[in-house]
Amino acid sequence: MKRKKNSFVIVIIAFGFLPLTGQAQPRGTNVFSTSFNRTATGRNDINAYLMCYLNTLIYPQYLQMAAGIADENYEKTLHTNPTIFKNEYSKYTRFLFADPVYDFVTESNGVGYDPEAMVISTSNTIYVVFRGTDRVGTTTDPFLYDWGEWIQTDFDLRPQTLTGTMQGKVMYGFWQSLGYNDFKGKLLAKIQERGGSTKKVWISGHSLGSAQAQIFSYYLSATGGITPQALYAYAAPHPGDQQFVNNLNNILPGGRLQRFDFISDPITMLAPYSLGYRRAGIRVYYNDINTISYGEAERSPAEGINLIPAIAGAANSFLEGIINGTSNSKFKIDVNNLLGGSPFCYHHPLWYLRAAFSQLSDAQKELVPRPLVIPTSSMEACDMLTVNRGVSSNPLKQGQLAINAGLRTTTGFIKLVTDTAKVIVGNAIEEIRFTAETIFDNVTGNAIDEGDYYIRAYPSTTEIGLKASSTANESSVRLKSSPQKIRVKKFGTIGYIIRTGTVTETNWLQQQETKECVLDCDAWDLADEGSTTVQVYRRNDIPATNLNQRWLFIKVGNGLYIIKSLANGKVLDANNDKINTSDCGVKTYRPLTNDQTQVWRLEKAN
Repeated sequence: MKRKKNSFVIVIIAFGFLPLTGQAQPRGTNVFSTSFNRTATGRNDINAYLMCYLNTLIYPQYLQMAAGIADENYEKTLHTNPTIFKNEYSKYTRFLFADPVYDFVTESNGVGYDPEAMVISTSNTIYVVFRGTDRVGTTTDPFLYDWGEWIQTDFDLRPQTLTGTMQGKVMYGFWQSLGYNDFKGKLLAKIQERGGSTKKVWISGHSLGSAQAQIFSYYLSATGGITPQALYAYAAPHPGDQQFVNNLNNILPGGRLQRFDFISDPITMLAPYSLGYRRAGIRVYYNDINTISYGEAERSPAEGINLIPAIAGAANSFLEGIINGTSNSKFKIDVNNLLGGSPFCYHHPLWYLRAAFSQLSDAQKELVPRPLVIPTSSMEACDMLTVNRGVSSNPLKQGQLAINAGLRTTTGFIKLVTDTAKVIVGNAIEEIRFTAETIFDNVTGNAIDEGDYYIRAYPSTTEIGLKASSTANESSVRLKSSPQKIRVKKFGTIGYIIRTGTVTETNWLQQQETKECVLDCDAWDLADEGSTTVQVYRRNDIPATNLNQRWLFIKVGNGLYIIKSLANGKVLDANNDKINTSDCGVKTYRPLTNDQTQVWRLEKAN
């Protein structure tokens, strides 16, 4: 059940966006044809990542991030126009398949029943991706636009008794949403039309989408005579009772139904066991973005209430009254408790995507599209502590992450944590303190004048400087004896971009548009303890999601600077072993005492 944006601020560190259509052989080209195991029945890490990737982009806000489109109307258009959403989703995912056909099946009552699923058909496989809770794009009521699906679908916990070819009980809201205007029948018909009876069918969903994926899988088998090959359920609530679970496990035995949980994501404990709901399939547990346990034991049912501060005052007796039909009261949640640092932070699909990516081998990572983002402390329901816990379950690592981040939140103010390094500049020793004064200079634009520069490694005897290999996304950046002219520009509320060039492309409105190519920290390894790759990427104009493309300049001498990434506190660093050659690598790394390869000389270019 994906938490919607309301009046709350979301800040996300943007990963390198998807390669643009038209770019030769983008990362992940035809990966579903070449590397996805369509007959898999147990643990398969590359399958888990690729299905999670499809499930992340099924949400308009994350598709917008993948597209790198800053137009504020773009996301709303994706919510309100199913045809445009289908076309855009196809545009940014079809390179993963060989000759795919897309069908977007959706219905809505304009209040809170708003089921949606994308059907992607290939020559031998059909992939069904259910969208979780999002905005109700068919309503004009602002409150229902934000909250309608939560109220009418997600939190109607009454049991619905199944009849006919299906047996057991499921949550009333889930079932009624699937059945609205025969959505499930239309989805079944589309799968049949695309050859589902002779192809492998893979079904998946995140949150509400994973609950509906489970119920629909039972329906597809019992009513449509098509048994799915597998079902991957990310951040899944409990959709049915023990009889339903038994029937679903019989249809999808032996690891063919996998439920993915991230740390203490509270949605994975809903609806509570005390109401008779149970869990199907095998539990795959991520204890942080790097740690997996396949077949992990289930959590204690007692956690169902204790883990969910948002269910304020909803005692078991009251909930049982609703389930048994003895209460006409509506199920209520305390919206305020959804915010701040809480386990709800771990419900974002971005955690699941990054955790699944981390399980891949280095060779597999080169075959797939990179993950989009990792949540930051400014994202809904997240703070620094919850984010650091998501990155690592090791308390010592969590503390180091807080230091490296360079920021801490205190009583509503953002304060800078002092991060000191001593750098030898000539015969003098400058003590570099990333202080409020440093930040103020980068906010006001006084840290460095805007303009064209050559950025050279200070200690290099060969005076090598920054040079990009091309303007293509993910192009390498190195230090060369013939550096290129680079534009430094103020960008956003704080910091600068470092522009390496421009390129003209066709935008989503089919208009020609000039885009800037900028220095970019490869965000999929931003949280790693070691170095972070520096590359070229299109400038990301989506507000507050471009920290990995923004840089702070800290002056340490006449024309000499430390260049610090705003995303993770690391600084631009030349490779020590090649600093006096004509070709040297460059990266970002944590600030080090007396490391002159982290000092840069900026020369004005004509």
